[in-house]
Amino acid sequence: MKTIGIISTVYGSFGILMNLIGLIAISFQRIVIKAIPFSELKDAPFDIKEFITSIHSVGFIFIPLAIIIGIMFLISGIKMINDKPDAVTLTRFSSIFDIIWYISYIIVIYLTLVPVFSELPPIGERVISMVIVLSGIIGTIFSCGYPVFLLIYLRKK
Repeated sequence: MKTIGIISTVYGSFGILMNLIGLIAISFQRIVIKAIPFSELKDAPFDIKEFITSIHSVGFIFIPLAIIIGIMFLISGIKMINDKPDAVTLTRFSSIFDIIWYISYIIVIYLTLVPVFSELPPIGERVISMVIVLSGIIGTIFSCGYPVFLLIYLRKK
């Protein structure tokens, strides 16, 4: 159990750190983007301002939730290391919340970004759609792998 606790602590810490950096980055991007005159970008194959606004709106909703999930994993990992009785319950809850969060995130990203690229020629729109779906599937495997492992491993605990 201590090994799982250490891994959960590292997983949660990295989650917190990466999402804080992401939140700072999109906040900085938002400031920089406001300084760019988008009227000069009329030749772009899609509405760049709408694309960036869509990404930021999704990020400002989902990144704080990811930070909360990271905190939950950090706390559950520390509790597992210290053999606290509620550690398994918190880890299960964190894992379920993480899986639901990621699947929701991928669905919202797809529903948000695909319409932005509708101005592309049909083949371009299909390629972008396929890339978003493929990255969602690959991301799901990696992002949900550890939480699914935890749920399976802890089901008998």
